[in-house]
Amino acid sequence: MARDYTISLDVTVHDPDEVIKAARQRYLDETTNATDSETIVPDVEAALRFLFDPGVSPPGCEINDSSCEAAPNL
Repeated sequence: MARDYTISLDVTVHDPDEVIKAARQRYLDETTNATDSETIVPDVEAALRFLFDPGVSPPGCEINDSSCEAAPNL
């Protein structure tokens, strides 16, 4: 019997440029014949989502969706 679960991660980004750089590098590493000019990561939220959602579901389950948004500044 299938059942839905919600998993949450809270992260603190100390260097947004490093996050975007890591996402670009992962894309280059995982994409055959990709060039750096093809790696457009528009913002930190998109980079984090790309890094933390592996795109391949673990055995026995399927990832339905993922999202990332900045927490409000207090």
